[in-house]
Amino acid sequence: MRRINAFTFGLIATVALLLSLLSVTNSSASVQTWRVVSIPGDHDAIIGVSCYSAVNCVGVSEFSGQISISNTSGNTWTEIHPKNLGGFAFTSIKCLSNKFCLATGQIGSLPSIGAAIYSSHNGGINWKFSLKVPVRHSSKFQLNDANCPTKNICLVSGTTGAKGVLYRTINSGKSWKSVVLPKQPPNGSIQAIACPSSTVCYTVQGSEALVYKSVDSGLSWKTLNVPNNFNFYSSEKDTPTGLDAISCGSENFCVAGGYIAHPKLQGTTQPIKWVTTNGGISWYFSNSFASTGAKSTFAVNVHGISCSTSHDCTIGLSYGQLYATSDAGRSWLRDRNIPSPNNNVLSLNCTSAAHCIATVISIFPQKSFTSGEIWVRSK
Repeated sequence: MRRINAFTFGLIATVALLLSLLSVTNSSASVQTWRVVSIPGDHDAIIGVSCYSAVNCVGVSEFSGQISISNTSGNTWTEIHPKNLGGFAFTSIKCLSNKFCLATGQIGSLPSIGAAIYSSHNGGINWKFSLKVPVRHSSKFQLNDANCPTKNICLVSGTTGAKGVLYRTINSGKSWKSVVLPKQPPNGSIQAIACPSSTVCYTVQGSEALVYKSVDSGLSWKTLNVPNNFNFYSSEKDTPTGLDAISCGSENFCVAGGYIAHPKLQGTTQPIKWVTTNGGISWYFSNSFASTGAKSTFAVNVHGISCSTSHDCTIGLSYGQLYATSDAGRSWLRDRNIPSPNNNVLSLNCTSAAHCIATVISIFPQKSFTSGEIWVRSK
């Protein structure tokens, strides 16, 4: 889960000016219509949302530290401000049931004084401290995502600013140990985590587009062979590539998303998505975003991915476009039924192919740069 930062704010004005210049070609997409649901309280954008059933969802806001809870499939939400989370800036949330949720974030204002994990055992209403990691040698330390292959085993990803980190618990957060990942690049960050079963998990490297896989619930990991020939700036060499999101509809079907950055033009990126249907043995580029109107001359990235079955998946981009597949990534349709293109998609949670929740931050905010909305798609 990517943390909203000053760079994102700097992009907002550029995105607003250039959105009208983007070419669009795929007009055949036809999915259920999305509708807007207002975020309660201060309306701050929700950085992450997790649904532990078709009707129960919990969202977390970075700027206000607000918890938003829905027991109506995302159609209505209730705000909660736990007193013991004052000054806590959320970065992600994962809920397995109404009896267990994990939330990650930063303590204090930027630069933060540390990162922490909190747990809830009543559907996000009350929270207690699970792990605190103080900043030692770098103010860039942060936690990015959380996932749980079983009700007792959970994984949390992050970065120290010098390399990526991964923490693991086998007792529902009572204690944590760091996990060593192979082939760790310098200045790296471990980003999203996907656990499609009780034993199989995947995670991605944010700076060098690496994918790791575990078959023992996150205890040990191997680096997968991933594509390296997706350079849209073919005249350039050493093109930076990174992955920020991954989701799996089954042990075999996963979609990873990120960016290719122009090595000379700062802020110019091409969003990418990789698909595997054989458990990471091989990956293919699927249908490039460029062919469906998503190529851009400014910074664009894949922020949210949610795969609900072995063939259904939805992707959200950082400038308000959504794409969906119903054939395990062989073809993708641009979803044109979104409420407004002028939003950055921050997170997605699809409990089925028919029901999906997207959280977005407004490019043209009415009150502040932190204002957001919730989009709900269902039959």
